[in-house]
Amino acid sequence: MIQKKDFVTPPTGLRIIQEGIFDLNRILKEVKDYLFLRKYTVHEKDHTEKMKDTGLDVGVELNAEREINEYIMFNIKIKFRAERLKKIKLQNRYAYRGFLEVRTYAFLNLDYKDNWRSKPLGNMLFFIYNNYIIKNKILEYEDKNYKELEDIRNIIKSILEVDK
Repeated sequence: MIQKKDFVTPPTGLRIIQEGIFDLNRILKEVKDYLFLRKYTVHEKDHTEKMKDTGLDVGVELNAEREINEYIMFNIKIKFRAERLKKIKLQNRYAYRGFLEVRTYAFLNLDYKDNWRSKPLGNMLFFIYNNYIIKNKILEYEDKNYKELEDIRNIIKSILEVDK
């Protein structure tokens, strides 16, 4: 059954973990560049930094959305959690040594303007429209949204691989 918030990934997200050397600033820049290139509106919802005895802890959350049409909006959320960071010099640039966890989420926001739900019988019509009339179209959009999320995950993995 297709809901208003149609998850393309599991609600807990997909996870990438790295223990070692990585360039968090480069990862953030390349992910944002990818999203901007595809006409997403990107919001940095959260950015925290705490210095601890074990090193720097950083948390960043990016929320990106793109209007596909009057009814469907793509949403991608990426949460970065880095712990025990120590700055190190690599040849001609700086990076970090520590632990990095990246969780990625993707979902479609259906009827994001709430045109159906604001009308009498709206919930029933919303259900019929999504689950019977345009179900195949929604499944196509789910695939496209997931493909874009996979592109982002591959960007992150390739940067992590280079920094090993």
